[in-house]
Amino acid sequence: MNAEQLRSLAIALATQVNAAETATGEVADVGPDGICAIAIATAAQPFGTTRDAVLSADRHRAVTDARAVAMTAARRGGLTLPAIAAYFGKDHTSVMYAQNKVANNPRLNAVCSRIVDQLDEHYAEPTRIPAEDPAAPGSGRSTTLQLAALDQAHNETARRQQDEDGQRLAVSAAPAR
Repeated sequence: MNAEQLRSLAIALATQVNAAETATGEVADVGPDGICAIAIATAAQPFGTTRDAVLSADRHRAVTDARAVAMTAARRGGLTLPAIAAYFGKDHTSVMYAQNKVANNPRLNAVCSRIVDQLDEHYAEPTRIPAEDPAAPGSGRSTTLQLAALDQAHNETARRQQDEDGQRLAVSAAPAR
């Protein structure tokens, strides 16, 4: 496993750890649900509405505009149409319609761009791996990457030991000619 694959593994593990519910029962802000939740909360404010209204079937202009902006921001954030639709309780074609609505309205498009920028800032921070300080190689702190490397080395050692034990048994069990 090369350094880039190891880095991806460490980030994936850290994301899984953060994906658990918090002590208060709130869902952590990772994954599709986290992206949609942040998009909704951020889109509701400029339109003077609430998260619950955006997720409801309310058809008032402010609510539908906020919903369309939140759906489009989630899509621009990299989510699939079905994932967004499932979170909002809609069909994927509703997400497509929202994208067209935002693309054709400069005011909505500007709000959506600001939300996408906020999503990028929010999710860029946790995935950064701290740069190693060459002056302090033994600073005493372990990073997620170092822990993942140690775990991988331990697993490879255990797998090699099992392979060697299996080969010894196969050789000793072979009939003599």
